[in-house]
Amino acid sequence: MREIILPEFPTRNPFPRLYVKERKKFGVDAEWKKPLPFFTLTYYALKEKPRIIEVHWHYPLVFSKFYPLTVLKTLLFPLDLFIASRLVSIFWVLHNLSHHEAKYPLCDYLASFFLSLFCHRILVPCREAKDIIKRYFPPARKRRVLWHTYAHPEYEIKKFDRKKVRKKLGIPERDFVFITFGELRPYKRIEEIIRAFSSLERNAWLIVAGKPYRFYGRRIKKEVEKSKRRERILLFLRPLTDDELFMLLSASDCAVFAMRKVLSSGSVLLAKKMGLFIVAPDRGCIPSYGVHILYKEDLKKAMERALCVFSG
Repeated sequence: MREIILPEFPTRNPFPRLYVKERKKFGVDAEWKKPLPFFTLTYYALKEKPRIIEVHWHYPLVFSKFYPLTVLKTLLFPLDLFIASRLVSIFWVLHNLSHHEAKYPLCDYLASFFLSLFCHRILVPCREAKDIIKRYFPPARKRRVLWHTYAHPEYEIKKFDRKKVRKKLGIPERDFVFITFGELRPYKRIEEIIRAFSSLERNAWLIVAGKPYRFYGRRIKKEVEKSKRRERILLFLRPLTDDELFMLLSASDCAVFAMRKVLSSGSVLLAKKMGLFIVAPDRGCIPSYGVHILYKEDLKKAMERALCVFSG
């Protein structure tokens, strides 16, 4: 079975590659395709003649640096969906309810609304998301919403010797180490994690690892400079190789997250796969991941609980 997946874009995230690999296990010839200026779905429906077109992230299909062009693309998007829906089956694979840094939020919401109106299936990353999406997008109530069992492909991990890595980083073997990692974007609230860590009374370390989104790295560095425990915060604000990331994860005890407006998280799943203790917000699908400590608002208290668990 032929399947087109949208949109293809440059990324170091292993998800696109692993997702195609996972689909092949089901006998699906899946391929990511780049978005076009207009009528992306109709073009690929006619040219590639797939049975299914999966839309994972719609924002690149309607976004332009120029607001008038974004409005035009958004208004033409339902026509593109209508034509394509008569030629192929359209599946909307939902990762989040909205683009985290949407420059034009109204256009982003309208594109989601149109997708929920014209798609044949909506695939969500957990059972809980079925009710969430129906509240956000009314047309979804008339669509078949399915739990997407292969939405989170198996991450390929590698573990390093904890003692050797810690020695290289200058971290004592018995000290407790928090880590937050991934693409560092504002919605992940890295500053909140740094502030909560700085207010902890017990000795611990914090590793912040990943490439910052645009100029977000400046805000992270500024927050670290204000911290009274800045000598115990290790920053790796750059793209990391797989080995570099797995080395840092191998040296850590607990992965901590503070994202808001989130539905699913590959970073949380990778931390779980690595066997780390996890502190994460009680939002979206995260409770279904088997997180050790879920919190509503008080991140500091959640991090203190993690320290207590390990200190006995």
